[in-house]
Amino acid sequence: MTDPSTGKPAPAKAARLNPLRARLSKSPDLVFIGLCALTPVLSYLGNLSFSPLIALAGVATLFWFPRIRAGWALFALLTALTAWALASQLWSPYVPPFGELKGVKAFQSLTGVKMIFELALYPAAVGGSLALSEGASRRGLDVLSFGAVLLVVFLMIEAADGEALYSLVRAAEHQDFRPDIARRNVARACYELALFTPFICLHLWQKAGRARALAVLFPPAVIGVSWALQVDSPIVAVVVAGLVALTLKVGKRFGSYALIAASTAYFMSAPLIAGSKIAEHFASPSSASIAKASWGARLQIWRFTAGLIHQNPIRGWGLDTSRVFTTEIPLHPHNAALQLWLELGAPGAALGALIFAWIFATVESLRVRDAGLGAAAAGVVSAYLVIGALSFGIWQEWWIGLAALAFILGNGLATARRNLPPPTDGLVPLELV
Repeated sequence: MTDPSTGKPAPAKAARLNPLRARLSKSPDLVFIGLCALTPVLSYLGNLSFSPLIALAGVATLFWFPRIRAGWALFALLTALTAWALASQLWSPYVPPFGELKGVKAFQSLTGVKMIFELALYPAAVGGSLALSEGASRRGLDVLSFGAVLLVVFLMIEAADGEALYSLVRAAEHQDFRPDIARRNVARACYELALFTPFICLHLWQKAGRARALAVLFPPAVIGVSWALQVDSPIVAVVVAGLVALTLKVGKRFGSYALIAASTAYFMSAPLIAGSKIAEHFASPSSASIAKASWGARLQIWRFTAGLIHQNPIRGWGLDTSRVFTTEIPLHPHNAALQLWLELGAPGAALGALIFAWIFATVESLRVRDAGLGAAAAGVVSAYLVIGALSFGIWQEWWIGLAALAFILGNGLATARRNLPPPTDGLVPLELV
C-alpha cells in the first residue's frame, strides 16, 4: 500500500524492500572480493573455471547490468559480432558431432549458444563492478596482488621440482598425467599473471613501502617463471605491455592514437602478412631462423589459414570452420585476427578492429584523468592482444571471461584510486565501461 500523504510505500512494504536493497548493494563488493581471491587459485588449478566463475558473477550482479551505460557502444559491437557469427553458421562446414558428445562436452561444442550466454552474463558482471565501494575495491585488489605474488613463488617451486605437487593433486583425483602435460597445465597460470601484471604492479606501487619493491620485481618474476615453465606468449605479453604502458606515459594522446592504428592494422592486414613471402621463409622447416619448433608450427598454421582466407575473404567460411581442418589447424589458428578472417570474413575482422579501437579510445579518455591507470589499462589490453595472437582461440569461453575480468579489475582500480592524493597531472576517477 501507499501512504496517501507522501505517495511513498507504506512502512511495512518499505521494511520488506530495504533488506533486499541492502543485499543488492553489497553483492558487487562480495562478488569482486570473491573474484580477486579465486583468480590466483583458479589460474593454477585450471583456467577453464574462469568461464563459469564470470558467468556466476554476472548472475549475482544482473541487477546492475544497466550501469554499463558508458559502454553501450562496445556492447552494440559485441552484439553485432555475435549476430554475424550466428548467421555464419548457415554456411559453415562444421557440424558438431552430437552423437559422440554427452553432457558438458556437447554444450561446449555449441559455440553460438555459448556466445549468447556470454553476451548476457559477462557484461552484467562488468556492470556490477561499477557499483563497488572504495573499501571493497582496495581489499579485493590487495587479495589479488598478494595472491598473485604467492602464485609466482609457488610456480617457481613447481618448476624446480618437476610439478610434483600438481601431479600429486591429480593423482589424488585418480588422474594420470605425463610430465610434459603436467608442466603445460601448470604453465597456464602464467597467462593470467602476464595479463594482469600492469594492474597488479600499479596497485602495489600505489601502496608504497615494501609493496613497491614487489611491484618492481613482479614483471621480471613472471617472465622468469614463464621461461622456466617453457611458455613464450606470457613473456612476450609482459614485455609488450611494459613498452605500451611506457609509450602511453611518454607519448600521451599520440601513444593512444598509435595503439588504435596498430591494433586496426593487425586485424585488417593479418592475412596479407601471414601469406607473404617473408612468412613463407620463416615457416619453412629448413629455416634456421626459428629457434623453437612451436614457433615454426605456429607460422605454418598461420600460412595455411591465410591460404583459406584468400579463397573466401568476404563472408568467411563460417563459425567453427577451424575445427574442420584438424590436420593443418589444431582446434584454432592460434591467432585472433586470422580466426576472425577465416570464420567471419571481412565483416568479422572489421568488427574486431572496431572493438579494440573503441577500447583504446576509452583508455585514452582514462589516461587524461588518471595517467597511471590509463597506462596500465593500455598494457593489459595489449597483453590480451599479444596472447590472443599467439596462443588461444578467440571463442574460448574462459578466455573471453578473462577479458570481462580485466574490465572488472580496471573498474575496481578506478574506484580504489578515487580518493588518493592527486598526482601533478591531476586524478579524476573514470569508469572503464
